[in-house]
Amino acid sequence: MRVKPRCTLPMALLILTSLLTGTSHAFSRVQPTAIEWDLLPDWCWSAGHTAGDDRSWKRPQGAQTSARKLSPAEGKLLWGIGGWHYCTGHIKVMRLESRPQRPDRDSLLKQAFGDINYSLSKISPEEPWAAQMAVTLARAFRVAREPEKALQVLDKYRPLHPRYAQLYLAYTVVYFDQKDYPSAVEVLEEGNRNTGDRIGELQYYLGLAHFRAGNIEQARLYADKARNNRYPFK
Repeated sequence: MRVKPRCTLPMALLILTSLLTGTSHAFSRVQPTAIEWDLLPDWCWSAGHTAGDDRSWKRPQGAQTSARKLSPAEGKLLWGIGGWHYCTGHIKVMRLESRPQRPDRDSLLKQAFGDINYSLSKISPEEPWAAQMAVTLARAFRVAREPEKALQVLDKYRPLHPRYAQLYLAYTVVYFDQKDYPSAVEVLEEGNRNTGDRIGELQYYLGLAHFRAGNIEQARLYADKARNNRYPFK
């Protein structure tokens, strides 16, 4: 006898909301590896457990991090945006980045775009989680070899989250691909100012961008700053 999957009340409400708004997206479950788990945004660890029996994942053996408990406001937001969609999309983007020529590339990329956009379309752009989602969407466009679309996504969210360092680092990857080091320098200098000249990772890549642009003295300056902020070695 076939057993129907259990549907919790919150999930039932979410399904009903999706039907009423006309928004739907086929969900494709993935189980993260230990490395993928450790690289996910911390709220994704809870999203995988919250999603229900048919969408949940367990902490993989060997993972270094444990799921943190969400606040009531975060839990409500998670349900409202279907956060497990984005989190699985994030995992798919990581897999595409680590193996760009995989045989299921096109299918996985299509799923990733659908997963990320599902949650991103439901969250206010001012929410901190939206900035994380935007960065992942830009990474997906980079994998798809559409750098201009990646930059458009980052341009939209950068004014809303000027102190989110990962936005500036996402620009850097795209500009480095294009060997546009002056643009990388410009955006990284903005990020370094907006984050208080204290994030070693930004300073490291700013030094590298200056070096590749031929600005050796500036490269040394930011290499020293990154080292003083214990990056890349903590």
